[in-house]
Amino acid sequence: MTGERMTTDQKMLAMVALDYRTSVMLSPYTKKWYVSCRAEVKEGSIVSSPLYHSTTAEQSIRETWEEYSKALCVVVNVMKKNRREVRWNGFMWDDV
Repeated sequence: MTGERMTTDQKMLAMVALDYRTSVMLSPYTKKWYVSCRAEVKEGSIVSSPLYHSTTAEQSIRETWEEYSKALCVVVNVMKKNRREVRWNGFMWDDV
């Protein structure tokens, strides 16, 4: 499924497939929604976590999904022995 045809729930489930602890949270301080996912986007030798604060949970999921799905490499468990590098192939996470 391409990102345009996926529902917000499907995008969230795809991010949960990266890390089972992924959740949508409401910040008590800013009153904005964000997605908490322990997967990093890798660009060259730099890894970073996408973090978008949005007014709705759905918008936060969409924005975070765009970052993960367009990345050439997403790293799960960066500093652990079970480190995994993947890329979204339009249907599922594929090992790089």
